[in-house]
Amino acid sequence: MLRDHARRIFEAGLHAADPARLMTGVLSAEDRTVNIDGTAVPLGTRGRIFLLAAGKAAWPMAETARALLGPLVAGGLVVHRDPVSAARTTLPLLRAGHPLPDGNSLVAGERFLRLADRAGPEDLVLLLLSGGSSALLEAPAGRLTLQELRLANELLLRCGADIATINAVRTCLSRIKGGGLVRAAAPARVASLLLSDVVGDDPAVIGSGPGVPHDVDIERILSWLETPGAAEALPRAVLRQLEEALAARNNTPGPGTPRSRGTLVRVIGSNRDARRGAAEAAAALHCRVTVCTAPVVGEARSAAGVVAARLEAAADCDLACYISGGETTVTLPAEHGRGGRNMELALAAAPLLAARPVSLLLSAGTDGSDGPTEAAGAFAGSDTLRRGAAAALNHGAYLRKHCSYSYFKTLDDLFVTGPTATNVGDLQVLLYAPVPAAAQIHS
Repeated sequence: MLRDHARRIFEAGLHAADPARLMTGVLSAEDRTVNIDGTAVPLGTRGRIFLLAAGKAAWPMAETARALLGPLVAGGLVVHRDPVSAARTTLPLLRAGHPLPDGNSLVAGERFLRLADRAGPEDLVLLLLSGGSSALLEAPAGRLTLQELRLANELLLRCGADIATINAVRTCLSRIKGGGLVRAAAPARVASLLLSDVVGDDPAVIGSGPGVPHDVDIERILSWLETPGAAEALPRAVLRQLEEALAARNNTPGPGTPRSRGTLVRVIGSNRDARRGAAEAAAALHCRVTVCTAPVVGEARSAAGVVAARLEAAADCDLACYISGGETTVTLPAEHGRGGRNMELALAAAPLLAARPVSLLLSAGTDGSDGPTEAAGAFAGSDTLRRGAAAALNHGAYLRKHCSYSYFKTLDDLFVTGPTATNVGDLQVLLYAPVPAAAQIHS
């Protein structure tokens, strides 16, 4: 019962974060005026729309916009990560690298900049961004090579830095991030519709903000560079470019300060939408629902304790459901196993769940991906440790070596959705059943 409930609740969260539905609610056109979330943008007699989309939700966002705007769209490009059927799209497609940029990421960045540069004063560049676009869309600053960028990104992802720090560094190494697309499009107008996968929904952090001119948080970057081994591990050219970028920005007003009033930015969906949809589904299943507004962040192992501790409030007379979301980090040693932040959180939570006779946690990414695996996340329950021991799995050893994928695969506890065409961060569904019947967990 609990596993089926968790699946249904999670899927309802995905439905609530469906990018096509969210786009339809904020975008329309009448005559030659585009309405973007209540703001009218007139195109004039010759104005055109250039439609640029990147991220894990790029193609449904782009296709919805194309259907809503019709012949006003003069051209564009969709940059995505997962295989997309050409029959489902009417705009040019380019598949690029994630989580590390590849050659196509550089091609995508340059094509975005060229398309923006083509736009005239009466035109509108409509930028549609979702999670993953930082890696999918790149235009190196200075003389940085792709290999140097990849090494810098790999270090950032492996060291446990949060997404705000990662994207602040990326912005200093790029010509398109941090408002670079707006500068290329001038004097054309740029409107950004963003599907947020970041905690706090800061438009400057989503996709590293190519449509949001802003000042980089210098203190955040300097603090990261002071962490042991960070500066030494960076390629020399990357460190030099970073130092030059920081020096050039040193006299700016401060982090997050917009530097262009000619842009329109709207966050059309976020983890909040997924949590709301999940909560409605849980209530329909007669659960006593608690939606946790504090984001689940920090190291995945530590966050596991915060998530599992919610069971302390569960009453024995209720079928309880606790819903939360966010994005944790995992600091990896040079040698490590296979897994992702959601699987690591679930594995770390297993001993804590064992204290409740019938409990189950599903932690997964709304994009259908958790680390370099085909799984979105994993289930962990009050019987996970017992079943692991029966399968000769040493829980502590697997956790120490970051081998969460192998542990849950052996137990058939991986949660696999495939690409979901959305991305609003991670979602946790924690369930407690008052009846001590272990069969409820898997039935």
